[in-house]
Amino acid sequence: MPSFVSHAPELLHKGGEVSRRWFKTMEGVARADRAASLLFVSSAFFAFALSAFFLSLPAQRAAAGGTSVPAAASAPAAATGSSLWPLEIHISNNGLILLRSARVVSISGSTLTVSTAWGSSDFIWTVQTNATRFETRDFGTRFLSRDGKKSSLANIQEGDKVTITGALDPAAQEPVIKADSVRNLE
Repeated sequence: MPSFVSHAPELLHKGGEVSRRWFKTMEGVARADRAASLLFVSSAFFAFALSAFFLSLPAQRAAAGGTSVPAAASAPAAATGSSLWPLEIHISNNGLILLRSARVVSISGSTLTVSTAWGSSDFIWTVQTNATRFETRDFGTRFLSRDGKKSSLANIQEGDKVTITGALDPAAQEPVIKADSVRNLE
């Protein structure tokens, strides 16, 4: 009669194989669980970061309807009467200037007077344009429409919002811009 002791090595060998297969299966499941957990955590972080980014944007108004697009309001947007075109004034140390969302106050010949308002402060700028044409070439100030196509000074009217790039006149007493480009935003 065979004893347990005589079958022990055979049972241990078969048992070892079964336990190794079971351990490898469980290791694969654990690896898959770790990957799923990592995917879930990274997706949750991405969703949080994206929502934080969108909530940090200032409120915008649609151009046609004047209705607000949902976003967190900010102090600058509230001070300028939030619009789709943000107010920007950049002056570099060499006199180059960018005015964005300046309102045209008046047009006299080839000179524009524009205004940028911040709260109760109003900044008035004189913009000198010098658009000339020789045969098929344009020289001087470039005029662009809202969609970036060629335009002219005749297409700009009082009350329009414009973006102006150019250089400040260092000899002028008041802020005078010699315009390189004028883009109508409306």
